[in-house]
Formats: sequence, structure tokens, C-alpha cells
Amino acid sequence: MTTVTADDRPAWREARILADLGELTAQWLEGRIASVPGCYGPPDIEDPALIPLLAALNRAGFVTTASQAGTSGPGSGGARWQQRAAVEAFTADPGLIQRIRQGIRDYGLYVVVLTRSRCPAGRRTAAWNCL
Repeated sequence: MTTVTADDRPAWREARILADLGELTAQWLEGRIASVPGCYGPPDIEDPALIPLLAALNRAGFVTTASQAGTSGPGSGGARWQQRAAVEAFTADPGLIQRIRQGIRDYGLYVVVLTRSRCPAGRRTAAWNCL
């Protein structure tokens, strides 16, 4: 079973560097291509207003694999419910990680960085390397 559409497959096959993956992921988020590896169809973005930001992150070398909007409100049974905003991504640029850390430190947000040595053993492959 293929994980990308036949129309998108050539572009993904031609991707050679992280910037290529970021550009294709940005195009998928914007609806210009129909699929990414592992997701056959459009993105499931909780807040469509985040799409321009996520696309820009991908084009800047922070290739996103998952995200969620921060929300707060009534949950199950009327109890208060909060969800932190989150983005999971790859980058090969340690300087970018530092810029992200500096940019968010005043907002009560967290950055968790997995280096290759701290990456779960099952993810230490040529196709998926933690930072």
C-alpha cells in the first residue's frame, strides 16, 4: 500500500535534502499537494490559522511532523480542560534550535531536543535521525 498519491510520488522521490522535505511538507499544508509519506490526504489541523506559520517553519528548515493548537475550555463532564500548543519537527541546524529556544523562552513554552545519542533506539535509522 502506497502512502502518497501517484501525482505526488515523483516529487517525494526527487527530494534529496531536508530543505526539499520542508518545501514539500509546506506545500501539503497549503493544499498544493495531496499527500505526505505516512498521510494519504489533507492535514488535520485543529486551527487552520496556523497553516501559514507551519508552512514557514518547514521552509525555514524545521520540518514538522505533528502539531496541535493550544486550547482551554470545558472538557468531559464539565471539568476544565487545557491543551498546550505543540510542534514536533526535525532540523539539521543546531543554530535554528537555539533561535527557537530564545524566541519562546518568555512565553512559558518548552523545547525538548533529542540528540542522536538520546534518540529511541528504534528511530536511529538513516531515514529518521533524531538531533
